[in-house]
Amino acid sequence: MKLTDELLYQYAGEARDIWLSTLPQRDAVPEHRFSRRFERKMNRLLRQQRRSPNMRRIMRYTRNAAIFVLVLTGVVFAGLMTVEAYRGAVIDVITEKLSNILTFAYSSPVSEKNTEFVDIELHYMPEGMKENELGFFEMSTERHRQFENGEGGIMELDEWLISADRDFSVGIVTENKIAEEQFLIGSEQATMITRKDDTSPTGIGVSVMWTHGDVAYAFYTNLSTEEAKKIVLNIEYLPYDAEAAKAKREAQEAEAQAAADSFEREAELMEQQKPALMEEWGLHFTEEEVNAAIAVAQQCYKEIAEAELDPTMLTVDLSEMEQYQEWLKQGVDIKYDADMIFSGIYNSSHKDFIKQHGPGTLIELVVTIPAATDYRGDRRITLTRENAQAEWTFLTEGPNI
Repeated sequence: MKLTDELLYQYAGEARDIWLSTLPQRDAVPEHRFSRRFERKMNRLLRQQRRSPNMRRIMRYTRNAAIFVLVLTGVVFAGLMTVEAYRGAVIDVITEKLSNILTFAYSSPVSEKNTEFVDIELHYMPEGMKENELGFFEMSTERHRQFENGEGGIMELDEWLISADRDFSVGIVTENKIAEEQFLIGSEQATMITRKDDTSPTGIGVSVMWTHGDVAYAFYTNLSTEEAKKIVLNIEYLPYDAEAAKAKREAQEAEAQAAADSFEREAELMEQQKPALMEEWGLHFTEEEVNAAIAVAQQCYKEIAEAELDPTMLTVDLSEMEQYQEWLKQGVDIKYDADMIFSGIYNSSHKDFIKQHGPGTLIELVVTIPAATDYRGDRRITLTRENAQAEWTFLTEGPNI
């Protein structure tokens, strides 16, 4: 089963309504003002996330795993979820099935200053599986580790520190569930869900949830159920080396800041070079040239909308392409924005085409599909021509991201 945005929208809405029904009225809750230190940390993390391809890949894996945090800190669940509860060493865990979502609500009576992570050693590792150091991140209450085998096999391990100041809920989409099993990891109860997953090379996705001490764990892999169980059953918990963790965290923050500084320097250089490069690349097109390019782009989208689909030639679900065609039939808006397109050419090989064929031989247009309900409604289309006097021809088209 491919986890689509529509599926998430369907079930997230149901979960949202239940959570919201338990909350006090907005005017009864005083507005919280975050500290300047917290705001600075969040701005730095957001900047890092926007610029990290590894973070985007992690999020894609988590989406395929169908594990997602439903509610973050500050919400008490004891009066909400009463279907099944069991006690870990420290953490209270309450589970409930909401339609096709299995939720795990975590809480603890221990104050945050008295909680701590433990280090984990994996004594069983599938053949070829290695940790991706670039996929590791750690904050004061959250850690993530990522493993790959180079052949499409992945493992993801998330850890959340639970305290009296931090209780939250995690959900697993259980539609197309193949199996569910309860077993012990040490003395703690674990829940393992196996689902069909068409985005996985193995056709399945396995999620395991459990707790230990002050930590809630979520493990995901697209390997077999047997392998997943063997991995989590061969975990050893070790004393937490706070100083080593702090040093690693500070090194990562320094690396992220250096990358951000480098990005900003590159952006400043690009802005300095922009006037000269705009002229060199011939991006100041006449209205007639732009209209001619838009006409070619309109014809391209018309042909896509009317094309007969061959499922054997598609790399996406047939239903997705059919939906895309329906949106296109309702029309597209196309415009040329030289300033917006400049950065796209600057950071791509398109400038090599211009260098080879001369100024004014490549144009990118911004495309908006008003009927679209997801990322496919925001796109770019690239057209080229042999020289500045020739007619435009289609080169490529894709999401504007």
